Amino acid sequence: MGHCVTGLIANPRVLASFAAARSLHAPVLLQQGLALLPLRDDDIDSFVKPSVSGRPAGFQYLSDEFVRELAAASLAGAILYFETDYAGGAGTQGAAVFDGG
Repeated sequence: MGHCVTGLIANPRVLASFAAARSLHAPVLLQQGLALLPLRDDDIDSFVKPSVSGRPAGFQYLSDEFVRELAAASLAGAILYFETDYAGGAGTQGAAVFDGG
């Protein structure tokens, strides 16, 4: 059995703005003044074209174009991107924080 989880964690205001600008579902409120925006492949594909420039080292789903989107969105506040991808006990995980562009 495996799983793949990709999403964003940030201030609810920052994620609500990010989601609304890209016609995504509303973020889920967490404790400590944070929110979670789970991302499906279709969500990311709706606002990021397949990257021809590649992916940052160590990431499966974070494209260079998505990095630029998150950097720009982080002007409104820090955003944490995370991903996990496991099958049969083996897999990968990664995270990146964007803040102030």
